Amino acid sequence: MRPHPHTAGSAEWEDAGHTRATIFYRAPLDWGRAIHSWAVDHGMALSGSIYTVYEIRTSGEWAGNDFCALDPSVLVRALEALEREALAELVREEGATAVDEVGVKFKERR
Repeated sequence: MRPHPHTAGSAEWEDAGHTRATIFYRAPLDWGRAIHSWAVDHGMALSGSIYTVYEIRTSGEWAGNDFCALDPSVLVRALEALEREALAELVREEGATAVDEVGVKFKERR
């Protein structure tokens, strides 16, 4: 028997009634780990800098990665998964509403 997609990490319900779901070809945590690994390998976790979702998607220093092409909302879900794993800290300015305005500070591996 195949696992339910939600329990396998490949889908998330968009509503409480479970009538709409987002299907992922790669789970947000898997994307998050790929992003974190790249950031650590390139010294971005040591710098203590905060990177915005917009920078991750468009900046030359991040270019050439599969995660740069992610929809911004999926990228935020990946970063939120990293935060739950204590591998990142998300920063949101008060009043900021745009997904691209979310920032992330990467942490070294535990």
